[in-house]
Amino acid sequence: MENGSKKLKIRVFGAADCTYCKRLCEEMSMIGVPYDFIDANAEENNSICDKYNIDKLPHIQCYADADKDIICEHAGPISAQVFMNKVSEKISGKKGSAFQGRTICKNCKKK
Repeated sequence: MENGSKKLKIRVFGAADCTYCKRLCEEMSMIGVPYDFIDANAEENNSICDKYNIDKLPHIQCYADADKDIICEHAGPISAQVFMNKVSEKISGKKGSAFQGRTICKNCKKK
């Protein structure tokens, strides 16, 4: 995905045993959006989770490759298509209606 001269990347923080995290990753693959998955409960990823204040899962970010500026992000259950629509709106500058995500699963918080 490109934004002018910047290449955009998607980062998904999730848990391997989380239904919502699995579904989001499956949907991303189904609609053909490449992403990097980061297991937020793996000890080796604690520093990156702390850096981005990841405490609810899934947590998805779209960022610019060159400078790592986060363009759009969402914490909690969301469909891949809805997130990508948010990214498109953000990039194009179109003002849409306010997005209201579903309630975050209380069993799906970072351990």
